[in-house]
Amino acid sequence: MPKPMLIKKDSHGETHIEEVKEDHSQTLTIERVRELTRLDPDRDSTTLKGLATHEKLIWLKMKIDREAPSITAGASKITVSRENLLADSLAAFKGLKDKKKLLQVTFENEVSRDVGGISREFFSTLMKELIQESFGLFSVANTEQFSYRIAPDSYEISGHVELYHFFGQLLGKAIFDRIPLNLCLSRSIFNALLGKVSPEDYAEIRKFKHVDTEMASSL
Repeated sequence: MPKPMLIKKDSHGETHIEEVKEDHSQTLTIERVRELTRLDPDRDSTTLKGLATHEKLIWLKMKIDREAPSITAGASKITVSRENLLADSLAAFKGLKDKKKLLQVTFENEVSRDVGGISREFFSTLMKELIQESFGLFSVANTEQFSYRIAPDSYEISGHVELYHFFGQLLGKAIFDRIPLNLCLSRSIFNALLGKVSPEDYAEIRKFKHVDTEMASSL
């Protein structure tokens, strides 16, 4: 039997394989990692859906590593103002030629070098602005666990479709750049992001509790 191994990356992006204890519940053998590497999202969608959560995360990280440009390719640099953050960021993202390059952010009139901290602040601040109820795109969902849903009257906001698209771009870029976000989105939104939007996905009444608890209990 092959010894269990743990795949790690250091701060320089170098991959290291370490032997760990046999009882490590989320340990993958090298053979299993190779199997995950060969999975294609179009060809092997059913297999991917059936993976354990930690295997899905490992598969996603490896896919991002393969598609991300080399660090020598440079970064995508944007400059935005804190006072006009949303409009500046929306315009800056439209002008990005290669969204896969690492994003480096500079705030106007601030002398600082982005080595990760400024980008994290940029994404966190911008996401908070977009998701707050007063902005109108999202509202607190009537679910057991606190979460946000698409606001029912968001269509009244000028350019709401473009703003939702921008929100999705930010979310995708944060994932690609491995920037953690504290987003309490409802499970129905995450299902939509995963392509689970067919009626069959809500064939069971109990699943409506992730959309609206009161509605689910009244059905």
